[in-house]
Amino acid sequence: MSGLSVHALHKARGGRPVLSGVDLAVRPGEVVALLGPSGAGKTTLFRCVAGLDAPDGGRVTVDRAELTALAGRPLAQARRRVALVYQQFNLLRRLSALDNVLAGRLHTIPLWRAALRRFPDADRQAALGALDRVGLLDKAYARADRLSGGQQQRVALARALVQDAALLLADEPVASLDPETASGVMALLRELAAERGLAVLVSLHQVDQALAFADRVLGLSAGRIAFDLPPAAVTPDRLRTLFGGRELPVASVVGVI
Repeated sequence: MSGLSVHALHKARGGRPVLSGVDLAVRPGEVVALLGPSGAGKTTLFRCVAGLDAPDGGRVTVDRAELTALAGRPLAQARRRVALVYQQFNLLRRLSALDNVLAGRLHTIPLWRAALRRFPDADRQAALGALDRVGLLDKAYARADRLSGGQQQRVALARALVQDAALLLADEPVASLDPETASGVMALLRELAAERGLAVLVSLHQVDQALAFADRVLGLSAGRIAFDLPPAAVTPDRLRTLFGGRELPVASVVGVI
């Protein structure tokens, strides 16, 4: 299928199962939120889906390419269809917002051009267009370390846009942002998914953000999918069971309890 398909995914570390037969799918244009306590396997799942870790069993398919059946150059090419956005933004702080966005095009140019940051005009125009779409065209030449946290995360989203990805994996993208800024970033993420046909899988600790902006919510517990539901069906009892009374901030469940 287009988008993301994960089937019977298994992964162990140090002989301990971390993922135990995970099945999930994210369609193009869909935002799916992943909830779960620490140790549930969220980071391992993201690394396997991104092709950064090889699973012990199962299949990961992105945009009809089965990553788990590839190696070497074909795997590297398929991984370019997966964009990653992190809590820490992963920007080069001394470079401008524009240069950080252009990093999403590094795989398309010769090494010497990349070293000199001599990108084709078409790439520069695409990067400026992406910054405009996320509302930061006026910050194109500002250093990344001069931007606010919310602005830096928008730069990271613009970088994902110019990468021409089919799948966006966002690992706790709003964890370090205040609630208002976090809502703005999540709303933008949802808009971009619909506009670009991006399949978006986003790991969150903020339950309220998952319920407000996701099309579906997955609960991951002990390496297994505990539920796969529309936000309206995610009840307080399901959340309490998922988190086992741990880690769930009271503010996150306002409106669902």
